[in-house]
Amino acid sequence: MQQTILALAAILSFAYLSLGRQRHDIDVERRTLEVETELAATDAAQAQMSVMERLAFDEDDTGATGVRTVPSSSTLGPDAGETGPSSYDDVDDWDGYDGTVSVPVGQGSLQFRLQVSVRYVEDLQPDSLSGTPTLTKQLLVQVDEIPPAGTDRAPVQAHLRRVVTPASVATYIHQGS
Repeated sequence: MQQTILALAAILSFAYLSLGRQRHDIDVERRTLEVETELAATDAAQAQMSVMERLAFDEDDTGATGVRTVPSSSTLGPDAGETGPSSYDDVDDWDGYDGTVSVPVGQGSLQFRLQVSVRYVEDLQPDSLSGTPTLTKQLLVQVDEIPPAGTDRAPVQAHLRRVVTPASVATYIHQGS
């Protein structure tokens, strides 16, 4: 009888340890997936920002040489005839963009919603929005995971903010392009 009780106790102990190990392995796998997704979202935001920073500061700067010192009267957003990213030629054309991006990961890919906003900010206080055109713009890229069906965790988000001026984007325009 004692041997039966000891055997039963050993089986229960082993089952308890096995369940604990499985729970730990699942937690590690979940955290690894979250980190991988966070990195993919950050990469997508940085890639979008790089695309935007290669463009002219403003429509008035496209094809121009030198750096402008007077604010433009151009409105933010795509200009006439610019129907999508392939036709955008300055940073503020991206204002209001809302699309999706797929990031390859391992054998599959992760899907993200990509939103861009561009705002004029005060030249000497880039944390303060400006109601009128200035020589300083804030670029905000927001990337939100579109979670696969059956996912029980919160979607990953990445936000990237940069402040640009005609001189900061002009370096991309006038160096070797």
